[in-house]
Amino acid sequence: MIKNLGIAFFDIDGTLHLGDTIWDIIHKKNGTWESHGRVYLERYLNKQISFEEFAYLDVAAWKGLPESAVFEAVDEFEVIPEAKFLLTELKRSGVAVYLVTNSLSHVAKRIVADFGLDGHISNDLVVKEGLLTGKLIINIKYHDKGKFVRKMLDDGKFRVSMAIGDGGNDIPMLNEVTNPILYNPKQRAFPDYKGFVAYSWQEVLGHVGF
Repeated sequence: MIKNLGIAFFDIDGTLHLGDTIWDIIHKKNGTWESHGRVYLERYLNKQISFEEFAYLDVAAWKGLPESAVFEAVDEFEVIPEAKFLLTELKRSGVAVYLVTNSLSHVAKRIVADFGLDGHISNDLVVKEGLLTGKLIINIKYHDKGKFVRKMLDDGKFRVSMAIGDGGNDIPMLNEVTNPILYNPKQRAFPDYKGFVAYSWQEVLGHVGF
């Protein structure tokens, strides 16, 4: 696949990174996990609030934190080794690589810089005079990843495209590309998806051609 691949799109949480999300890390490092983070996450997982409501509540809990606290949390955020290898090889092969994530731009920007990627779409914390305002700018809604990818592919420049994601919100993105990969180690059911399913990163790499 990689020989003809022109562009690739990656989700972050649950795909390039496993474990605590950046939201969790910020809460745990700054003492708001038990009082806010855990509560909001449970409400979201129980479908009591939307992802956007969950995100706004999380960020509101951080009002007044220095932006440096976010950078410290990002320093603890690690891309898994197999994903590092793939990102490096894709760029070495001349593939355009974009991150498409509902996570925070602080994380996306760090990954873009580390691997020389071509860009990202993510959500922005509002910072004023070095402090978090408790506000969030949502540049990509939870179910809008497909719209972003479609816009990127509309000009027909890239005939062979790839996307990798792990969740239901990634399915619209995966359904837009010629080579979708659903990373699904928990073997969840996604009836709207008919493409390739990888149950490990070794399967991802094998499918791509490594």
